[in-house]
Amino acid sequence: MPPSDSSVTGAVVRGAEGRTATVHAHATILATGGFQGDSGLLSAYMGPNADRMLVRSNRGSVGDGLRLGRAAGGATSQAMNTFYGHLVPSPLSNFTEEQYMPLAQYHSNHCILVNRLGRRFCEESQGDEVSVQELLAQPEARGVLLCDERIRREYVVSEPFPNAGLLDRFERAAAAGARLASADTIDGLARRVAKSGVDAIRLGGR
Repeated sequence: MPPSDSSVTGAVVRGAEGRTATVHAHATILATGGFQGDSGLLSAYMGPNADRMLVRSNRGSVGDGLRLGRAAGGATSQAMNTFYGHLVPSPLSNFTEEQYMPLAQYHSNHCILVNRLGRRFCEESQGDEVSVQELLAQPEARGVLLCDERIRREYVVSEPFPNAGLLDRFERAAAAGARLASADTIDGLARRVAKSGVDAIRLGGR
């Protein structure tokens, strides 16, 4: 609802029965500017790899609210290049709502995460919601999550939070078509991981 100076100081809202009402405010915040369904906006705000992300939220949000707000002279927040997400295995033959929780790699804060160059690039202990942000800026926005057998037993096969249920996330990932590899030595694991395009020499520490 713009006055003569073109600033937005409220809105006209419509209720369930079609009745309208005018709401006045000193400032107006548009909180419906989601754009995860628009690859162009993802790339523009989050970088060139953003359109490669798997979306597990409303794909119908294509930035209409954002464009509306910008057209009215509104400013964006300072966090347009961040998102909420989780590390998930790759590749996936399918990614549906019932897989969101079982495939989220909640245990990654106990693992080592490397990029395709075989190098660590983040502090994994901050949690996968943080690591996934940094992974987006890595080559091809892909990485490899490494752990030993103790971590697998204690954290991969566990409840990430109360009442989440026990399940083997590696087993679920394999069933969904994702790449998994195991070996008895670091060199052996590096050779197996190299088949996915990761630099085995750097990963092995040589």
